[in-house]
Amino acid sequence: MLQNKNSFYDLSSTYIPAPDPNNKLVPITSEDLNLAKVYEVKKSKRIHYGQDGLSSYPMQTQNRGVLLMVNIIDFPNKELERPSAKNDSECLLHLFLEFGYTCFSYHNLTKKHFFDISRKLRKSEYLEKTESFFLVVMSHGEMENMHDRVQFSDGKMCKVDKIEDLFSETKCKSLSGKPKVMVFPFCRHASENRPENKMVDCWPSVYKPQSVFSDILVCYGTIRGFQSWLDIEKGSNFIQEFCETLAEHAHDTHLENMLKMIGKKLKDKDIQIPAFYNYGFDKLLYFNPGIHICET
Repeated sequence: MLQNKNSFYDLSSTYIPAPDPNNKLVPITSEDLNLAKVYEVKKSKRIHYGQDGLSSYPMQTQNRGVLLMVNIIDFPNKELERPSAKNDSECLLHLFLEFGYTCFSYHNLTKKHFFDISRKLRKSEYLEKTESFFLVVMSHGEMENMHDRVQFSDGKMCKVDKIEDLFSETKCKSLSGKPKVMVFPFCRHASENRPENKMVDCWPSVYKPQSVFSDILVCYGTIRGFQSWLDIEKGSNFIQEFCETLAEHAHDTHLENMLKMIGKKLKDKDIQIPAFYNYGFDKLLYFNPGIHICET
């Protein structure tokens, strides 16, 4: 959902890689980007190992993590285009490159291309060697029959449950026991065949055993039944707060506390209320940016 216009970025500087018909896995580097404005990422002075009786996920090697970022900006229906979302790609790529992640960025993927790339990444050595995995899918979304759905550039919808399952314990052995964070900042309001602006039951309709969905944290930009706001100049309110908060606090704060900070900021601004769900995510995730103690 679009908001009012405010001056923020020069979109002409944004790096937008075209979809690769061969679905190649080519990491983005800082040299690929021409950033107009990003957040300064504070660096850690030590490795964090947990607190309050909770251990932390190992985040201390040079293979800190892998980011798969998918941003759907153009659609068959031109009224749905999201040009300011280019800014969200810039900020996320800068943030995760500073964190030491291997970043894969794709824009305007069809549903088929998305699943092809995801399966290729799932089988790659990138996930075998990594300590953590982030998936960010930015687009239009809706909820239908108790299921969150996201739209791809060909107009086709996909249930979020199917995307989660791509990187579950049974489908992606390389990520077994590793933290997997999935970020979905899109709308979650009712689809056109349901009454608009009406709160719906937010409980999951299918039980997900921890043995299958373990070490997964799923982050939404809003709670079920409501819209997620996109400024026509700045980009996603949730993604911008996400990047700003992690850049400022990831050096000494674990992820779930930062998500609470983001939620408070958006709630205090009366914009929207984010939500996150824990599937066996039983350790603390510290990014420890700028520091590592071993090579692999």
